[in-house]
Amino acid sequence: MPLSNSSSAFPEASPDTPEASSRTLARARATPRVASPADRRPGKSPRSWRRGQWLLALSGVALATAMLPTGGASAATSTATPAHHSGILRGGTTNLNNTNAYPNKPIIPGPAKIPAGGVPVPAGANIQSYIDSHPAGTQFNLAAGTYKGPGVLLPKAGDKFYGVKAGPGGTLLSGLGIHRPNGSATNVEVHNISITGYSDGGKNGAIDSDIHESDPASGWVISNSEIYGNYLGASVGSNSLVENNTFHDNSCKGAAGGMTGTIWRYNQFIHNNLPGVSDPSGDCAGIKVTVETNNQFIGNLISDSGHPAGGWMDVSCHGNTFTDNISYNNNGSGFTDETGYNNTFTNNIAAGNGINTPDPWRRTGIVFQSAAGDTATGNYAWRNNGPGITIFEQDRHDAPGQARNSNNTVQGNYLDIAPAVIKVNIDAPQHVGTNPLSHGNGIQVPQIVAGPQM
Repeated sequence: MPLSNSSSAFPEASPDTPEASSRTLARARATPRVASPADRRPGKSPRSWRRGQWLLALSGVALATAMLPTGGASAATSTATPAHHSGILRGGTTNLNNTNAYPNKPIIPGPAKIPAGGVPVPAGANIQSYIDSHPAGTQFNLAAGTYKGPGVLLPKAGDKFYGVKAGPGGTLLSGLGIHRPNGSATNVEVHNISITGYSDGGKNGAIDSDIHESDPASGWVISNSEIYGNYLGASVGSNSLVENNTFHDNSCKGAAGGMTGTIWRYNQFIHNNLPGVSDPSGDCAGIKVTVETNNQFIGNLISDSGHPAGGWMDVSCHGNTFTDNISYNNNGSGFTDETGYNNTFTNNIAAGNGINTPDPWRRTGIVFQSAAGDTATGNYAWRNNGPGITIFEQDRHDAPGQARNSNNTVQGNYLDIAPAVIKVNIDAPQHVGTNPLSHGNGIQVPQIVAGPQM
């Protein structure tokens, strides 16, 4: 059964819950705040809660000490204290069987507040007829109940769709997608809706403003929604915001797209890229983004995805940041940058990954695959099916020579197995510094504000 966020936070007392620890550091991270739809579009000031970005363990989070045997064998449970956060904390233990710390079921987000006004649309009605008969920028309030496809909704610029809530008893689009009609349909918003059963032969997402970078629309917002049982959950254009959603059981990918300047924050991607999916181009993953720049991934949960990866960047992605994400129990690598450059991974957790993949370089927590200038610092990786972090050098047509395979930095990460550098057909310079290894002396695992927060 899916979890509701009304009950998914750590309980006050439980045998399987991280407990209070005397190792709380003096400086607490700024309390995160989930912004209202009106003030959280990319391009606005990120507000005070974003100032406390994690860098290394000394950034002031609640940490916990856990004893890890060398080689990533079964580990003892660590403990941690919440450190005055109002957000929902995950991690804080090396015990991947702790489902409060590492959820193994979909979390249904609570609803975002619905602004006053709007056009009511009764359950079962033809939503497109309401869109066609109202001007751009209209707010549509969708009732509890089911709206059936097949087909797609084509919104106008600035249209907003508010359901009652996602999940049981809420607003459901069944077999009905939401796509941009053209690149001028910018700033569309989707909140509090479950979307399932959309298929167009495996081409586009159930929500799609990107359409494979073909006349994409920018500035879309997707929040507090459940997107499941589609081929591809959602794909968005530039400067979009994807926040507080759960993407689960989508047969190929939970999400894609992003282009330039998109924020992916506090989402859950669980059980995507399902067995038996048709994937002739090898494109499926928990979340896979391509040709993207200056995207931010903050506080996402990525788990239980099929081979080859949980979180995957491909095709020259650059200038992107991954901070405070938790990727665990994926068949392939926890995080992959393939053929990208100048991407940064800081304070992420990658554990229990690479458990069912034929590719040796994907049996890891984080892999830089034919990538250059990437940086991994202050990450935590253990019990992966190989090294905590891997650099994979391969001179190939889309990442040729040392310029596209060199100068990656791996330093200051907390691991149970040392980083590996795999050289296929090139010998490029890398910067692998000191990365504390557990070797039975303990690994510190932070609690992180991650997953849906409402």
